Amino acid sequence: MALGHIVHFVGNRSPSVSDVLTVDGVPVNLTGSTVKLQMRPVGSSTLKVDAAATIDTPTAGTVHYDWAALDVDTAGRYVAWWRVTLSGGTVQDSPEFIVEIRAHSASANEYISASELKDTLGITKGYADIDVQDAVTAASRAVDDHCRQSFFLGPAAETRTFTPIAEDYLMIDPASTITTVTVQGTAITLGTNYSKQPANAALIGQPWNLLRSLNGYAFPRGIPDSVTVLGQFGWATVPAQVRIATKIMAARYLLRPRQAVFGVAGIGLDSGAAAISTFDPDVEAILEPFVSVGMIE
Repeated sequence: MALGHIVHFVGNRSPSVSDVLTVDGVPVNLTGSTVKLQMRPVGSSTLKVDAAATIDTPTAGTVHYDWAALDVDTAGRYVAWWRVTLSGGTVQDSPEFIVEIRAHSASANEYISASELKDTLGITKGYADIDVQDAVTAASRAVDDHCRQSFFLGPAAETRTFTPIAEDYLMIDPASTITTVTVQGTAITLGTNYSKQPANAALIGQPWNLLRSLNGYAFPRGIPDSVTVLGQFGWATVPAQVRIATKIMAARYLLRPRQAVFGVAGIGLDSGAAAISTFDPDVEAILEPFVSVGMIE
């Protein structure tokens, strides 16, 4: 049994999954036997795959399974194993292995890739792939939480509603494009009723996060969800500082379970323990310009 962690992509039915079934290192003689691949989502007991596999060379214990379309239609992590029914009717399961089915767009909401983190840390083996991916995802969301905003692009045409707290401006979620602004059901006009701020945001690669009223126009202060904005929210390009901060945090998350399980970085000769802070001070400094201050009173 050589399989540990297989990475596949949504919709890809090739390559097949192949294995050598062994017991105590010796290939199982599969003459007269049948073999199935069984696979379930992590955390679920419902089988995603329960289908016959092909025995290639019975005496060598070699088998393979050709993916069906429905087997690889959903991104996720799965636990799989081979179920062997021997010639005498006895059932024997192989050790489990992980199958990770990825969508090519799965990293769109993450600020670095798993490969980038592995390169930085000098990880060349595939056994840590799941931990690396989890660390990247967790670090990306930690950056969002700290900054109180997200740096990835959302859908191309998304509608969000906002409540003005002043008549002369409206704070909105960071938006890379703003198509339409509607106030209490009536569209207002860019350049006549409002301007997008910061005015030079597009030139410096930043999103707009405020609408400023023009020519005496007044936003309906205090009326909940009275303004609707259609556009694409998020940053067109993830800032370099955000990428660096994410990499630092992801490395920390990846190494902590191995090096500081109880939140202690080290114990000195005087038996003093150094606790790990809740948020890396270097990361905090890097991200300081990007922390959203929220609505201006």
